[in-house]
Amino acid sequence: MKGELLPAFGIGAPGLVDCDRGVIIRADDLGWKNVRVADTVEKALGRKVLMINRNRGSGLAEARFGAGRGLHQMVYIGIGTGISAAFMMDGHLIHGSSFSAGEIGHITMDKTGPVCGCGKRGCLHVYASGPALARKAESFLSEGRRSILSHIHGVDSELRGEDVCTAAAAGDAVAMDCLRDAASYLGLEIANIVTSFNPDKVIIGGPIGLIESPLLELTIEQTAQWAMPHAFNAVRIERGILGDSVGALGGACRVLDKKLPLVLAARAEKARYSS
Repeated sequence: MKGELLPAFGIGAPGLVDCDRGVIIRADDLGWKNVRVADTVEKALGRKVLMINRNRGSGLAEARFGAGRGLHQMVYIGIGTGISAAFMMDGHLIHGSSFSAGEIGHITMDKTGPVCGCGKRGCLHVYASGPALARKAESFLSEGRRSILSHIHGVDSELRGEDVCTAAAAGDAVAMDCLRDAASYLGLEIANIVTSFNPDKVIIGGPIGLIESPLLELTIEQTAQWAMPHAFNAVRIERGILGDSVGALGGACRVLDKKLPLVLAARAEKARYSS
């Protein structure tokens, strides 16, 4: 007997996501506010849609199928156009009272720092995200520093954080300085998480975090400098293992977590129409 497909689609979306309503409340790196994604996709596909923040979903997937399997407490940090985290306990995601648990990209690192898209100053996002790496590199290049990034800067293609990470992996001095600057903030934030949450593992992912660059090692060095030694000695900090599709897997996990009510609702609907 063939099993029934779950009657829903799961979506890992950017920004602060209201999982109950399927709404992106805000995605500051994209300039989005109150985007009703679930309603739109449900109308197009004729199926229930369940949403989750893409990095929270990624953490959920890594906890179930990847580098976080079997751990008591785990933190996943996704670095891309923005930065956010998933706090996991015994395989369960901590959502918070309004789904904002893990919005570490908007933790203030410097009260006098640059203005973030959220309107506050000095958020982690403005120092360690992909766009922040690109801006730092552009600043260095405008000062006349030589770099292999120069062939990208100033031409039709836009300099990206991924380019900076790749150049750093090749030993480019400008790119390395960009990563050191980002790691100083990222490592400090992770140190605070390690000290306060005491996780077994911190998993780094996202388009920036998954690149084989010196960013991870530089971040670990900074974390070791600022974290409480007892907590740091108990944690492992490493890259995720599920690759670029991890956010989609997280969306699927969201559906699997709701499988019983979804199946029961579908069967009730089928019975209603057949009676």
